Amino acid sequence: MTFAPFIENIVKQAKAVGEVRLFGHFFTVKQVTNARSGEGGALDQENFNIYRDFNVVTEPPEQCLSEYNVEAFMRYGDYYGDDFKSVRNLIHQLHSLKTVTKNVQLYQPDAVIFARPDLLYHDKIPSWIIRNAATHPDRCFLPHWQWWGGYNDRFSVCGRNAYLHYGTRIENILNYCSRGNRPLHAERLLRETLRLKNVGLRQLDVRASRVRVGDVVKDESFDARGTIGPRRLLPEMVRSHLLARVHL
Repeated sequence: MTFAPFIENIVKQAKAVGEVRLFGHFFTVKQVTNARSGEGGALDQENFNIYRDFNVVTEPPEQCLSEYNVEAFMRYGDYYGDDFKSVRNLIHQLHSLKTVTKNVQLYQPDAVIFARPDLLYHDKIPSWIIRNAATHPDRCFLPHWQWWGGYNDRFSVCGRNAYLHYGTRIENILNYCSRGNRPLHAERLLRETLRLKNVGLRQLDVRASRVRVGDVVKDESFDARGTIGPRRLLPEMVRSHLLARVHL
């Protein structure tokens, strides 16, 4: 359900700009249970086969948790209030990003598109954005919706320096928690990481909806102002929007 739009709206747009290599990282999961999202059910193993032409790394779930000092940042609290289940899921997601980033790094790309495979992409990523990222190493394009007090972390287009900071932000978790004496928060971790690394933000006017087990498409809000979080971020949102509109 998500693969064809991914190819049409992302991969083909990238190929219009230059040479493209495809990478992936997956956990060998057979069953999904998520009380927070209400998701539950068996995963169709055929879902993994469609990525056979990618440079893919797989590994069992849970074992990556031992690579990070999880107990240390758990001491700062559980923002999501579900006995750290969402935090553990987030660590898995960020570990996937880091694994892919390290593999991509070997090829010294000019630009990198990070795209979750469980998203239904409704719009094409404009080719000019990919070209813009390729010529501005410290630039990152992110969705303008669902910032939730930080930055939307669903997908991105990054320049050759920015993608390293975006993809390895798991290494900044303990610093993020200790600096503000605060629990881990996905979107706010991304915002702080990119700002500390002086990554230039630009808005990406592309929509994508999460798809749950059984091909259930989640009803998403793409209202930027309604999902920004604290109003203090409005000037930052407006600036990144205007810069993207004039292709700067």
